[in-house]
Amino acid sequence: GIDSLNGTVATKIAEVDGSSGAEIGSKIFSGAVAVEYPAGNYTGDLVQDSLTAIYKINQTEQNVTTEIQAVDGQGRAVLWNKSFPSLAIAQPIKDLTGDGRDEIVVYLMSFAANATNSSEMAVLQGSDGVLLWKNSLGNALAFVVAGPDLTGDGKADLIAYKLGGEGESEVVAIKGDDGTTLWSRMGTVILPQ
Repeated sequence: GIDSLNGTVATKIAEVDGSSGAEIGSKIFSGAVAVEYPAGNYTGDLVQDSLTAIYKINQTEQNVTTEIQAVDGQGRAVLWNKSFPSLAIAQPIKDLTGDGRDEIVVYLMSFAANATNSSEMAVLQGSDGVLLWKNSLGNALAFVVAGPDLTGDGKADLIAYKLGGEGESEVVAIKGDDGTTLWSRMGTVILPQ
């Protein structure tokens, strides 16, 4: 919650029993807004794991920093965490490397004068949080989806939908495991699966 008298914030994330609603465990994030959500399988144990995004606001520097944690769905242990010096939004995505474990797309956004100044997209290996690759998106807003295997290497690739200034749109095909741009087209494109 937010304490408006002291200007502080804290978030409690509780694990509850689905049948009774009884609290099994909880974690408090002081000085931050946090959210945990289901996010694929990073351990290979066939139990869905989750991601926790922790946002800390530095009012002095007018900045938001982000920590992303992968949490084991079975034992609830933190598998790994990554810190980012700006606002970051993590999206689970299916396996891009062929190791049988899902990956994570992280959108990194920097703001200046109340407008998006720049944005980047990073892909992290789900099993250990290692950075696989990072690409600049310029000042475009983008959304990425897992696409079909576009290169014939047996691994899924990505399709990025970018919206730039003045309503311009671009579709970019990206090699999933290394971030190489395969092709791009202005406008909207639909790929058969």
